[in-house]
Amino acid sequence: GQPVPRVRFRNNIFVSAGDIIRGDPAAIAPARFEGNCYWSLDSAGFAPGHRTFDAWVAATGQEKIADAIVGIYANPLFALPGTVESLKPDQLPRLSAYRLRQGSPCFAAGLPVQDNGGRDFWGNNLPKGKKPAIGACQKP
Repeated sequence: GQPVPRVRFRNNIFVSAGDIIRGDPAAIAPARFEGNCYWSLDSAGFAPGHRTFDAWVAATGQEKIADAIVGIYANPLFALPGTVESLKPDQLPRLSAYRLRQGSPCFAAGLPVQDNGGRDFWGNNLPKGKKPAIGACQKP
């Protein structure tokens, strides 16, 4: 694959079976991963050459800002993971399977993003002056 310079993956939730981060490590290296949540469905691995989140962070410097780890490896607690809902575009705010449940480690764990639009996927206000949630859901 081609390198992805100047791409920043911030405040996303990555859930996968097998390696969570996939692809050519040389192509991935120029991108920055910051403030994301990762969860493996089968604990098979984390990224090419790195069995765990901690090993990947230590070897690559990803998910670190000024030596502080800003990403998390945790179950995000989706409402109904694995559920696929098919809706028309005007019905997207009704999607519920990937809302976060109460107690999710993603709440108030993200990094501020400038010019973020002010609302989450469901229209909830994003916090001002506080950490947002990781992912598209600000409240259960």
